[in-house]
Amino acid sequence: MDAVTYPDHDVQRELAAHWLTLKIDVAELPDVAKLCDVQAIPAAIAVASDGTVRGQQLGFVAAQQFVDELQE
Repeated sequence: MDAVTYPDHDVQRELAAHWLTLKIDVAELPDVAKLCDVQAIPAAIAVASDGTVRGQQLGFVAAQQFVDELQE
């Protein structure tokens, strides 16, 4: 995802317009991985301001599919 999906122009535009992004190293912060129920890496988790998990993408996903999922 770091090499292909996240650098994509459309992904960057969607993330910048509507999302606050955080990158967490689950090896360094295993408690955060457990809290977010990370089952695979990479994992993208959408969390509302009240802490509710709104969606989760586990594993690699191509750029256009990621944009489509972000827009849902």
